[in-house]
Amino acid sequence: MNPNIATGMSREQEAESPEEAVARVIRYARLGACPRPVHPFIHTAPFAETKGLCTAQELRRRAWTIIAGGAKAAIYRHYDWKSADENAGAVNDEIKTLNVEFNHIRRYLAIGDPVPWVENPKPDEFLAASILAGDEALVIIIVPKTSNATADAAQAEEPLDLTVSLPDGLEADSIFTVTPEGLAAENAAFFQKDEHTIVRIQKPKTSGAYLLTTKHHTARGQR
Repeated sequence: MNPNIATGMSREQEAESPEEAVARVIRYARLGACPRPVHPFIHTAPFAETKGLCTAQELRRRAWTIIAGGAKAAIYRHYDWKSADENAGAVNDEIKTLNVEFNHIRRYLAIGDPVPWVENPKPDEFLAASILAGDEALVIIIVPKTSNATADAAQAEEPLDLTVSLPDGLEADSIFTVTPEGLAAENAAFFQKDEHTIVRIQKPKTSGAYLLTTKHHTARGQR
């Protein structure tokens, strides 16, 4: 999937952010290929151009948006690994980092499918998506929109509460932040409110994922 191709499907629609355009195209691709998996190419060119290199953060937003859409592989279309472009080193490093992070949750992504189970309280600032991995976990992916990608540090420290609607029979067990070093039990927490699970994360400055593991809920009086 190359969102830079100048077709009616991949052009930005009015009032649509680049991330929303990528999300829309991967949704089309997944629906068109179903039940076969989608293995998209993740382009490293700037969204508005056909050549050159995007920034590392732009690539990260694009890659996580594609994974959030249910892609089962990450294949990078990279013109020149040794490019003299000023972004080349950072982009190459970001590809390595993304692959490491994807690998930490690959078994969940492999069996997962997108589900609309996360309520996004700030849709003008972020894309929020979730992937259900059977009865094992819910992968929550957050992608700041381009217009919000330069949020200052003070704003980024604000917590972001996501309302998660788990199906009957499942309840949250633990939550982890996906980092290059592995699954970290920090920067995220959850609690129950009414019939919903509230996942609280630090308002992110960059795209990334959280792993909410689940367990079967046994009603009182049952074994």
